[in-house]
Amino acid sequence: MKCRSADRYFAAAHVLVTSAKPEQKFEEDVLPPFQSRFANSAVLESKTEPHLPNVAALAKIFPGVSKLRIPGKTPLEVVNSLHFHEIFRKLCQIEFGKGPPIRAGASFWYLTGEADRWPVIAEFSFDLEAPAPDDFPLKVLTGVNAWFRALQGFPGWFNLDATTKTRFAYEAQ
Repeated sequence: MKCRSADRYFAAAHVLVTSAKPEQKFEEDVLPPFQSRFANSAVLESKTEPHLPNVAALAKIFPGVSKLRIPGKTPLEVVNSLHFHEIFRKLCQIEFGKGPPIRAGASFWYLTGEADRWPVIAEFSFDLEAPAPDDFPLKVLTGVNAWFRALQGFPGWFNLDATTKTRFAYEAQ
């Protein structure tokens, strides 16, 4: 479950509580040349796929959904009938200055059941945890920004018209 917005404070204000212990995270997706998209998300892992025919069923797992005032009978559907399998690979850690390490990785989305097994979209990412919200050392931020801009200089493998994985799913034909 994810609340995404170009406004970091709007996304942060939507804490997604669940009826069980979820994995929660606040993230910033940065698209070239340097456009931010923020998201507050919660992942609830289950051994079985939940049956979610409508908003009321979703609100039983994520009670915060009821604050959106969407009628409970509103049906839920898989976006564009697409089912993805995601593989994430940890790559390395990088330090800028004496700040906390940045963990770099790549995720790949595959269409479930596709015979050729080539990813339909890939995303390079890096995580940086702050000791407290908005407490990133300036040397680290300067280094990360320079690194991201340098990566954009490799057009052979860096798509300057990139989108997020979620937006890709919504725009897929």
